Amino acid sequence: MGAGTFNVMLDRDYEIRYDYNAMADLDFAFLREAGKSFVELWAADLKEDEMPPEIIGYGGTRLLLWAGLRWSHPKLTLDMVGVLMQKGVKAGTPYTDFLGQCLQAMQASGVFGNKEDKEEADATEGKGEEEKKVNAGATT
Repeated sequence: MGAGTFNVMLDRDYEIRYDYNAMADLDFAFLREAGKSFVELWAADLKEDEMPPEIIGYGGTRLLLWAGLRWSHPKLTLDMVGVLMQKGVKAGTPYTDFLGQCLQAMQASGVFGNKEDKEEADATEGKGEEEKKVNAGATT
């Protein structure tokens, strides 16, 4: 397994990887299929440990796998990925493993932040605004 890649068991072991091209493909595919980009879906205000239903459903998981496999299989279609997923399930891989492996690979790639990073950035941004207000008050 190469750097930045993760194995996923479909009809056989495949390596998935998420680089900027994969994430751009994913963004456009979710926009086309779900009406919102992947980033918009992921950035939605959800409760802790909750994910948008568009991502965790069958179609969303198939899109995630498709984007992660395209680096080594550029002609792969969504229908082909669906067939591979079916073979994987028949071979004993739980459907939920596909989603977990994709999300783990995305987080490890460095191009996909997690919600804790977003919350930390939001908190830091809020502190910056408070400091500006305090500093503005001190100069008047």
